Amino acid sequence: MGEYRKRELFIDLNEDFKDKLLKLIVSDQILLEFGPKNERIAIHQMHRTPSGGNVVSFLDDAVPMLVSALTNGKPGKIESLEAEAILQRCLAFKKTGKY
Repeated sequence: MGEYRKRELFIDLNEDFKDKLLKLIVSDQILLEFGPKNERIAIHQMHRTPSGGNVVSFLDDAVPMLVSALTNGKPGKIESLEAEAILQRCLAFKKTGKY
C-alpha cells in the first residue's frame, strides 16, 4: 500500500484502499509502526502551523496570488475540493488519464 523513500511517504491510491486512505487524510493523528522493534512515529495533523498560524486562511489568500502570478495576471481557474472529491478524481485519472 505504501513506501517510505528519501524521507517521503508514498501511498498508492487504488480501489482496495481508497476508504482507508481517505480516513488517513482526514484523521487528527496518524501512528506509524515500523522496524523489528515495532517503533512508532506519531503524526499530529492540524489546521494550524506549529507557531499558531491558520493554514486554511493562509491558503485562501495564497492560492489566488499564486494563480495570478503563474498566469501572468490572466484569470485562472481555482477549484477547492474536499478529500473525497480529490480521491475520486485521482482514481478517475489513474483509470482514464482524464479528470
